[in-house]
Amino acid sequence: MSHDLKLTGCFALRAADGREVQIGSRRARIILAYTATSRDFECSRTRLGALLWPDKKLEQVGASLRKELCGLRVALGPLRPPIVAIDRDRVRLLRENLRIDVFDAAAPDWSRFMDGLDLADVEPVEDWLRERRAEPAPAAPPRPPARAASPLSLDRAPTAAAADAMRVAFEPSAVAANDAVAASVGAALVDRMMRRLAELGPFEVYAWPTAAEDAGDPPDVRVNCSVLHASGDVHVGLCAVEFASGRLIWTSGRRATVASFARSALTVVHLSDELIDRLQRHAPTLFGRRQTAAALALRGIDQLLRVPYANLAAAQASLEAAAAADGRGEYWAWLGYVGAFRHESGAEGGGDRAPFDEYAARARERAGDSPLVAALIAHVHAFVRRDFAAARDLLEPFDEFGADNLLLQDARALLCLYTGSVPEAARRAQAVARIGARNPYRYLFATTEALTALTAGRYADAARFGGRALAQINAAGPQAVFAPALRTVIAACGHLGDAEGARLAVSRMLAYDPDFVADGVERLARVPIPNPATFEATSLGMRKAIALAAQG
Repeated sequence: MSHDLKLTGCFALRAADGREVQIGSRRARIILAYTATSRDFECSRTRLGALLWPDKKLEQVGASLRKELCGLRVALGPLRPPIVAIDRDRVRLLRENLRIDVFDAAAPDWSRFMDGLDLADVEPVEDWLRERRAEPAPAAPPRPPARAASPLSLDRAPTAAAADAMRVAFEPSAVAANDAVAASVGAALVDRMMRRLAELGPFEVYAWPTAAEDAGDPPDVRVNCSVLHASGDVHVGLCAVEFASGRLIWTSGRRATVASFARSALTVVHLSDELIDRLQRHAPTLFGRRQTAAALALRGIDQLLRVPYANLAAAQASLEAAAAADGRGEYWAWLGYVGAFRHESGAEGGGDRAPFDEYAARARERAGDSPLVAALIAHVHAFVRRDFAAARDLLEPFDEFGADNLLLQDARALLCLYTGSVPEAARRAQAVARIGARNPYRYLFATTEALTALTAGRYADAARFGGRALAQINAAGPQAVFAPALRTVIAACGHLGDAEGARLAVSRMLAYDPDFVADGVERLARVPIPNPATFEATSLGMRKAIALAAQG
């Protein structure tokens, strides 16, 4: 059963039985709405306090927030299943128990987001409401181009990829700073963010001003940075503005000591991922071809990673169209992964193994020394071909990228798992999931955590991490599912003897894979997880869960 949270028009919360749940406090409603539209449907107490009481002293903020959260607990306490978890550090919505209209409706009207619920005297709240109400209407997903005679060509002449790239200009030479320390922190931060955006794309990133401005080729988005140094702390504020209209796209900030800014990669990762997420959501209002290629690639990745075997041919078609439209190295690397997996699994008539080496060569040729491409190719060597030495050799030169490339670190965690180094795999997976809390691939990181926990016999943790992965990918739409995470949840429920959890998880899988009960374990054995202990824990747990579900 799911409850309903309505955020467009007048705020409303209805229990699964249809009765309306009264939330009298405006700030409590804002806490629910803000958390519902935050990454992973969770928000720290610190962030909520800064949003709602920006001018109060720290101890006053804590007392006020505790009062509001206490009221929320009282109002929401009778709901079964529950929709919120509140601990000493954060507030988290249990998305699996809640339908949210702005995500689950076909075409939500963001312009009416939280109508009538304003706090005119609280500037951060007003800024947040203005930003949400300016969300573009969701674009219809692009239709894949018709396949031409060549499997990697479009039915129209290609144009220069750079012409349609999102041009993002930073201002490293014009960081607004009040002294030399602030200027140094700002310049270093902007430089690292530029490198991270250029790596994760699809963006054309450069410093502002450049000759491109004089040539009449202005950026699409301009990013400004301001830094204030006072009393040993630095206060960093960033904003992204649409160049042509001056419309604010994104704003964010951080406060920390000079030393913590200098040594922590977390600040760069979080700020970069926030900006990337905002630019990707804003892109449909600006661009065509390159964003269409990105959308096709994401569709292909989604088709590959959902229920196994059912969509591999469609995934390959989407990625071929993306690679033909843009030709980015990571598209070719994903295409090689799909082809290799189809061949090894024998699914859908298999596929030719030979093109993987060709696709990998194209990926390296176009992306150079890209750690993202290295991570994808390493996954093929490790998971599909079981060539652990080749995967290790491929990842080794990129160790210097560290936390700035999370997919590479996730590949390292999985390689440790496949080769039996489960404690090291768990340590790496935990670090990646923590740092990548805002990353678009965060559901992959949570799934790696779940697999390591399942292998180690920590079944409750495996169910929790797998559930988190499903909630994260489910934010993309009510029909989303990620088969590896769902299989792990099913197996964990089987080992725990959780009949209700097994019934729900198996029913969800059957909605996407009607043959799961009949031959799901046998199909898993076609391309087994390289670590025998992980495969045994998964297959045995799945059998137990299927039996438990049948009893219900």
